[in-house]
Amino acid sequence: TGRPMGIHVYFSDMAETIQELEWQKAYSFPEDYNLDMNATEIMTNTGMKQLQANLLAGFDTWNMYSQWYKTNYSNDLQEYGVDPEKETTLTEEQRAHARLMYVCAT
Repeated sequence: TGRPMGIHVYFSDMAETIQELEWQKAYSFPEDYNLDMNATEIMTNTGMKQLQANLLAGFDTWNMYSQWYKTNYSNDLQEYGVDPEKETTLTEEQRAHARLMYVCAT
């Protein structure tokens, strides 16, 4: 197709001693984001708009994205979901606004 078919992210814990890395799959885009389209469609504007809508809703897609935003390290995005992955003092309105600001930047 000449277009990217998806993105696959892997990670490995870094040991303090020299040893072979043990790679684990983190996620695959678009498969793990439950988007209603095939891999060639997801990398188009239509696919990105659907992903944006799913992120703004703040449910599972947001939580998955925020978890892997810094490759499974704790980060501020984990506070912004409808059911935050991280303890937060933000109101739902503040969390929705934070998602909107983040998605506008992407």
